[in-house]
Amino acid sequence: MTMENLRSVGRKAPFQPFTIHLADGPELHVPHPDFLALAGGGGTAVLMSMQGESFTVIDLSLITDLKCPRCRECAGDNFNRAMSI
Repeated sequence: MTMENLRSVGRKAPFQPFTIHLADGPELHVPHPDFLALAGGGGTAVLMSMQGESFTVIDLSLITDLKCPRCRECAGDNFNRAMSI
């Protein structure tokens, strides 16, 4: 996953909530673009919790999939091929 791939989904208008799937199993829900910060030299993202009391630092190389339930582009393997995961 590249920073540009994640940024394009996070900035999509209108925004569609999506889920980040990580290689070691966790699924992280992004309900709104304000909860996601893209940081550093392109290899790290930060996801804030819904309560705003905690955050998760995400190594982009560990992202295996992004799913947007209401987004046609994110359905199945077509999205994976488009995102070059």
